[in-house]
Amino acid sequence: MVGKKIQFAPNVSSYLLVGEVSKIYQELQKKLAHEGVKKYHLIDFASPLTEKIAIEEIRRALSKIRIKPAGESEVFYFLLNANLLNSETQNSLLKIVEEPPSYLKIIFICAHKKFLLPTLLSRLTILELGQNIDSTEKYPLKDLAKKELYELFKLSEKITKANQLESVLNSWLLTNCSMRDMTRKRQEICHELLVAKKLLSTNTNKRLLLDNIFLKIISNTNDTI
Repeated sequence: MVGKKIQFAPNVSSYLLVGEVSKIYQELQKKLAHEGVKKYHLIDFASPLTEKIAIEEIRRALSKIRIKPAGESEVFYFLLNANLLNSETQNSLLKIVEEPPSYLKIIFICAHKKFLLPTLLSRLTILELGQNIDSTEKYPLKDLAKKELYELFKLSEKITKANQLESVLNSWLLTNCSMRDMTRKRQEICHELLVAKKLLSTNTNKRLLLDNIFLKIISNTNDTI
């Protein structure tokens, strides 16, 4: 983990941890195990398309969060990939973040805080836990389509060596695959992004996953991204 050490204050209940989502979660697991916290919960609304995250999912989760498990003084809830929540779902979480039960620590984990609403950010204690490639700004798909293959392969090596493939995929999905009208080529690329995201938790070679996406981006076609 690069950057600050994860520290929780006894009088603070709501946090945003910014950095590589999978790495932060691994560090949290180690920290809670070391501190003897046996019970915690994981809430992952990581549908890559923001419009597919149903408000009903959030409401069910909130109903569960409000019930204190028997015999537990503190309950930790982790909300992974918080950048994939849309405005409606973020707004539905404002009340529990602002007025949490005394036993609750709710921890949002996000690749970049700019994806969250200012109203939600203002209610969270923010910990920056590492430098990430801001793929939305540095690697727009339309610009990548104009590059030479060797340039893309160098970029693929850079991203995978930095262990930032997850945040790059999340950013591309968020900014390129949530619109209703997409060209055929964009649909194909979004499909490749979804497949790659699902394979991240397997033993699949991450460099090859990204190389295949880049090949799809620059493939010869009359369609544009």
